[in-house]
Amino acid sequence: MGPLAMIRVRALAALAVVLLATLPDSSADPPGPAELAGRVVWDEPAARMPGAIRGAYDEARALLARPLAPPRGADSRPMTQWIEARSALVRRVEGIAAPTPRERLFVAVVGASLLEQMVTELRSVELPRAVRGDPEVERMFRETLDRQLDPIAARARDAYRACAGLQPSALPEPLRFWPDECRQRADALASLVPPPAGPATRAGGPPAEVPAECQGGVQVVDPDAPPADLGQPMEVAILVERRDAIQRDFADADRDRVAAAVRRRLAKLRGLRLIDDAEVRTARRLMAERRSSEGGPVCGQAPPLSSILARSHPHLVIARVEAVQYHGEGPMCELSVSFDRAGSDSSEGLPESLAADAGQRCTDVARVVAAGRRLSPRARAGILGVGARRSSPVAYGVAGSDGDEPWLRVGTTLKGVEQAMTECHPGLGAASWALSWTVSPTGQVVSSEVRPLRAPPSGAEEVRRCVDRVLRATVFPCTPSGRPERARARVCVARTGR
Repeated sequence: MGPLAMIRVRALAALAVVLLATLPDSSADPPGPAELAGRVVWDEPAARMPGAIRGAYDEARALLARPLAPPRGADSRPMTQWIEARSALVRRVEGIAAPTPRERLFVAVVGASLLEQMVTELRSVELPRAVRGDPEVERMFRETLDRQLDPIAARARDAYRACAGLQPSALPEPLRFWPDECRQRADALASLVPPPAGPATRAGGPPAEVPAECQGGVQVVDPDAPPADLGQPMEVAILVERRDAIQRDFADADRDRVAAAVRRRLAKLRGLRLIDDAEVRTARRLMAERRSSEGGPVCGQAPPLSSILARSHPHLVIARVEAVQYHGEGPMCELSVSFDRAGSDSSEGLPESLAADAGQRCTDVARVVAAGRRLSPRARAGILGVGARRSSPVAYGVAGSDGDEPWLRVGTTLKGVEQAMTECHPGLGAASWALSWTVSPTGQVVSSEVRPLRAPPSGAEEVRRCVDRVLRATVFPCTPSGRPERARARVCVARTGR
């Protein structure tokens, strides 16, 4: 090796050392309170964080240290992966049990920080080469991107507002600066969010916010399957779904045609074990019968499809097939396949998402089937994977309890009766209740108690009785133990208009 080459090698080695020194190193935690982007987010060292919070902290620290790289050519996959990593972590953070003020603050700040990073980085992203040079096309691109980012900015603002609503005196001393800082960050984001235009908001009242007593506890993240056995071979079930303007599902025969086309495409992926479509159809039938197994009891609520399949496939991966209708400059249907592991948040080793154009209308099943044979790894038409949350003059929140049986699916079930619960409180103002009840082995509510936490401004007893009637009419899954089970939750309603 010549002298010049040696100098280059040494220079590159020195640069590598500098770059490595800037990366977050979770194996060498500082002794003081845990920080995120230079601000304390936990009053103890990271080594003392509870497991779920520590995992979210480590991943958030790594993601926030990675800005969005400018797009290269027509390949949008790096941008999509950057977005999906943050979207997935936001969903996990929102599912962390947060019974104490410091845990609620952590959930709010970390979630808001990730969402704010997405908004900031994507608003300043370099224009793709394909749209440069034409001012009108550039303007349309920016306007479309802004419309997609508006609901993300609103979610970040709302998370900061949840943090701002915490009492500083209830927080450990190193965290007491956060409510004021969150208020400032929420105000800064508010300027980026357009006023809500939904018909409900126009009909009366500014957006309502969920009362604080429902912002902690176990949020609406219920299990879909037993914990995955990652030591077993991965087996993939193809589930065909349909999302369009009227939320109509495929007919059974059409679903089978789409599944067969997708199966032929996935069969070409090396090492992928596919579960027979007939077994998936059997699982769908059991779910329709509200049974977990052949000959099992009929439950008040159908079990998740993945929980039925996971009984025979301990390392189950769902290939979720969706035909999604987009409405931009013109209608467009896209067929996409995304992979998620049942019973686990881990995405390690999962295949890449696939997508293909399916013509203009998702009602054209022949084109959707043809798209299944042309699936390829690429970004979806909609670049943002974090769902929008519509502003409304009515807010509804549910918080569960750590000690309850998770397979009762308390959060998901009570979210499903939102309309009935909110109709119990037709007046303005906020109200909340502590609910406790007993679920029979087949999922019926056999006894209940509703205790007001925050009484509504008027008709408190009538509203309480209405909430109790809704609870008693609600059905749950069969209890895993085969015996009656107790459950608890907090339910909140806030109304600023009709």
